[in-house]
Amino acid sequence: MKVKVLFFARSREIVGEREIIFETKGSKVSDVINELIKRHPALGNMKFSVALNRRFVRGDEMVREGDELAIIPPVSGG
Repeated sequence: MKVKVLFFARSREIVGEREIIFETKGSKVSDVINELIKRHPALGNMKFSVALNRRFVRGDEMVREGDELAIIPPVSGG
């Protein structure tokens, strides 16, 4: 199944892309994240939130064909 993955801030620097179409065998958010970390190990060294179709979710949420997943590191500033 294919999902669109968006990267922000540090995650974008690590992956080198703003967004990708990612083919996954997993059915949960955690499966997709684990596959992304295998491909880009530095992602595993950072904290981030995950949004599925513009809604913050946990790893046990189901992913479906065509969904949009966003990797969002903590943001600070003033």
